Amino acid sequence: MGIIERLRGLYSKKVPLYMSRASRPSPTLSRDAPSVIKYRVRAVMASCFGCSLAALYLIVVKGHTTYLEALRLLGWWPIGPLEIIKSLFLTAILFMGFLFERGIAEGEWRNWIRGRGFFESLSGWVGWRNFVAGPITEEVAFRSIIIALHLLAKISPARIVFVSPLYFGIAHVHHFYEFKLTHEHASLAQMLFRTIFQFIYTTIFGWYAAFVYLRTGSLFAVILIHSFCNCCGLPRLWGRVEVEIPLRAFDVRRKEDEDLPSQRIHQKQLGIEWTIAYYLILIVGAGAFWSQLWPLTESPLALASFARSAIADLESKATAYFSHALTPAMIPHSFFKARLPASRISFVQCATYTTSRRIQIPPPFPITPTCPAPTCPCAEMPRGLEIDHEQDLNGTMAAYAQQVLIATGQSDWRSRIEEDGQDQGWGMLGSGLKKLVTRGGKYADPYNSIMITNSSFKPRADPGGETKTASAFLFPSFKYLPNIPLDEEGLERFTKAFLLPHKVHKAHDVLPASKREEMKRQSALQSSFPGLIELRHSPTVLICGHGHRDQRCGIMGPLLQAEFRRALKNIGFTTDGDKVDGPGHANVGLISHIGGHKYAGNVIIYLPPSMESNALSGKGIWYGRVEPKHVEGIVKETILDGRVIRDHFRGGIEESGVLRL
Repeated sequence: MGIIERLRGLYSKKVPLYMSRASRPSPTLSRDAPSVIKYRVRAVMASCFGCSLAALYLIVVKGHTTYLEALRLLGWWPIGPLEIIKSLFLTAILFMGFLFERGIAEGEWRNWIRGRGFFESLSGWVGWRNFVAGPITEEVAFRSIIIALHLLAKISPARIVFVSPLYFGIAHVHHFYEFKLTHEHASLAQMLFRTIFQFIYTTIFGWYAAFVYLRTGSLFAVILIHSFCNCCGLPRLWGRVEVEIPLRAFDVRRKEDEDLPSQRIHQKQLGIEWTIAYYLILIVGAGAFWSQLWPLTESPLALASFARSAIADLESKATAYFSHALTPAMIPHSFFKARLPASRISFVQCATYTTSRRIQIPPPFPITPTCPAPTCPCAEMPRGLEIDHEQDLNGTMAAYAQQVLIATGQSDWRSRIEEDGQDQGWGMLGSGLKKLVTRGGKYADPYNSIMITNSSFKPRADPGGETKTASAFLFPSFKYLPNIPLDEEGLERFTKAFLLPHKVHKAHDVLPASKREEMKRQSALQSSFPGLIELRHSPTVLICGHGHRDQRCGIMGPLLQAEFRRALKNIGFTTDGDKVDGPGHANVGLISHIGGHKYAGNVIIYLPPSMESNALSGKGIWYGRVEPKHVEGIVKETILDGRVIRDHFRGGIEESGVLRL
């Protein structure tokens, strides 16, 4: 069975739009046939409506929020008229070249003012699909629903921007099958190139739309810029500016309308000065677009905030990939002459331009590029461990607001720590807190992520009584609680006193004031926890040693723990005993999984706020790919001198939020 036969079987059986003869294309029935468009629009609209209701219900139930806040997460409310205007203006800046060519050079600006072209476009089903139904349904599905669910799953905004549009690009791959049905004599290479090219530019547009959606919180803004981009098409990147003069009645042809009957057009070249002006405006527009990308998308309705360095890294990687995968020299000019008359490729051009405009943000703390070499012999690095030495570590730390470090007295735990120690206080604390603050819990908040980890530090002895207790450290609050009650009331009181945020995220502004107050930390409750210790003097070094989760950490953890203890003792610190804080003392312990086994050894260093001479005081610094030979350098550079080692830096944390380079 050939490729086309397999595709025909797949789409006719599994894809909803291909289940009915009314919407299934064939060699005699184009996807642009009015009957096909009408049926598909109805089917997709119904599907989007049902999926939106399901997503709304899921957000309310699993996110423990109100329907109004769920509508905000889905981008339906508030409408954001200012966000719509700014987003359209930003997109128009990007398309300055197109607007100049079509509006000024071809003289279409008069028709635009009268709205003639707009109403002509909507007079047919193809225009209705491309400029109304398509943008609405695609943005509802690929921005509103998919991004909302990704946010609910606590995926980072930068990753959402990069990953979610891939669904959007893949959703257009079926055009390979439809194109083959209506173009039987087209070569396989031509069809593959056409499909790959379409996947690339739809994915790039998806990056932009996802970014705008997260930054503005307005579904209507991305719907309108989607419609605007469909109307403009792909801007010219080569060739002279020409005036297209139709020789018969003009049929509106825009995005993917190759299947409409060809219209007879006479092309008249303008003077070379028009072409020079066009390309200058194209470049200026791309530069202005990049410079205004952040200011014009800034909004109090934003669904997420970004670290610009993370976006820049994703942008550079994506640009490098696409610049190698698709360059003008690789594109057959005859193909575009036949299929894309205007040769317009806007987003590829935009991506290649932006790499030269990387925003340089000064580091938030002192850094040193590499770890200094050790001055004395240290343990050998174990052989045979598969460690990722290629990826840039910066930004690989999982974002969190507070780390609860449970004292267990053990050096390893089951793969899922909530299943361990069920008959002991530390196990009851871990499982109880996970039920309260992680996904689906009573106090779960996607904007206040709580990391719960086990540690090898010894818990304080249970004082006895009716209620069992457990011990835990809190970072970056730098607190130690020796006796946390484990009954339901005690765990909720602990959560309210120490784990809830001081200020709720602005995304919760749609909630009633009373509800927002319930979501805030109640610091007055902290006095009800006897024995509370503020960590003022002792740095804390944590090494992932979760061997039951991953062998690499199980091997590296104890080895690095011994090296850190040796290096700290050499400079006068004590690391033994039951002391948790004091001058000249450091805490060194093993902890459970924190993510990134492939970067073993993974180390977190918390430096208390009272170390005022240290620029990193009050911060937690995450390092990856730490070997025994690096320990002495980390102790000197980070613990003593307050500098972050760039080569090993995964991320950082302080009370005000996450730190990135």
